[in-house]
Amino acid sequence: MAWIGPDSNYFPKTVKDEDGKPLDCCILMDHFIYDRLDGLAYLDAGGRKAWLSRQPPKHLSENFRPEPFDQLSTVLKVTGRDGDAKKINIFKQNLLTKRVPGHFKILECTCALILLACVIFNAGLISVIISIAVFAALFLVGAGNWFLRWLYKLFAGYGFMPERLILSAAFIAVLAGWFYEEAAKQGVFVPKDDKVLQTSKTCDASTDWTKCPDPKFHPFVFAFDTMVPIGRLGVAEQWKPQPKSFTFLRLPIADWVVQYVIWAETAFGWLAGGVILTVVTGLLKRS
Repeated sequence: MAWIGPDSNYFPKTVKDEDGKPLDCCILMDHFIYDRLDGLAYLDAGGRKAWLSRQPPKHLSENFRPEPFDQLSTVLKVTGRDGDAKKINIFKQNLLTKRVPGHFKILECTCALILLACVIFNAGLISVIISIAVFAALFLVGAGNWFLRWLYKLFAGYGFMPERLILSAAFIAVLAGWFYEEAAKQGVFVPKDDKVLQTSKTCDASTDWTKCPDPKFHPFVFAFDTMVPIGRLGVAEQWKPQPKSFTFLRLPIADWVVQYVIWAETAFGWLAGGVILTVVTGLLKRS
């Protein structure tokens, strides 16, 4: 049975060589197996992170060693400190995310800004396709791993915080609803059933359907219904965007943007639902 010292200062951080020159002192933890922590040891995630960070720099970067993190997480769970174990697992995933070279991150951020500029300044569909193609090329050379991991961290805490994903989905749906509302006020949305346009006495294809009595377009209900992958209310099936340019926050929006926002929201809903389902059922190995 192995016992762990009280804290990361249990071992000196530097030692001196024969000439008195200070040398960094690291702790080799790979293949170090233990089943409990000493009663005087720091059990909180903060103290354990400092301890794990004492490993050789290469074991925390290019030659990453996951076993020390997994071992500590398992022991913390056994002692009933599930919250600290979760923080250790997230700390491990953060280190894995940082392994991606910096120039890959710069390229991905540049592509994202170009893609955003294409949408804002109505640069056209060809520019968007070019930006997406560059993203795809980055994925092929391994840079896309950082972008996907960053999104996974942002929206779900690497799968350890599914509640964050639910809140993110709700926030995105509200923003999308606001976007759809401004588009609808400028005549972008129309009923999918052409008979409705023909029989309506008060509204036509160029009308703000949010003000029409029957049928009435509810943008926020439409946004949530578009995102939910199953159990829909059917609202999203009743309306469609027509190719029409409009302005949002005084910015010109191309006639194809609304449809792509709907597709993106639908894709996010399916991905979010899949992640939540796999986390809840335990099918997704998060650590």
